[in-house]
Amino acid sequence: MAGNAAEWVEDWFGIDYYATMPDRNPQGARQGRYKVVRGGSWKSAPPLPRAATRSVAAPEQRAATTGFRCAKSIR
Repeated sequence: MAGNAAEWVEDWFGIDYYATMPDRNPQGARQGRYKVVRGGSWKSAPPLPRAATRSVAAPEQRAATTGFRCAKSIR
């Protein structure tokens, strides 16, 4: 999974969210200016292409190094 493309996630970025988030299943900030992007791409310098890498981007920003993953909840 790591290194193909960084991935958009549903969460909005909140500068202070980690200080106030719940311990289990944090949902991200309710609103914001930027969305969270996880991982790294083929163009990222080591050690950035890993799932724990977290960055931000404006929702309208597009790049060949950022994509998304389709997933379905099994709940």
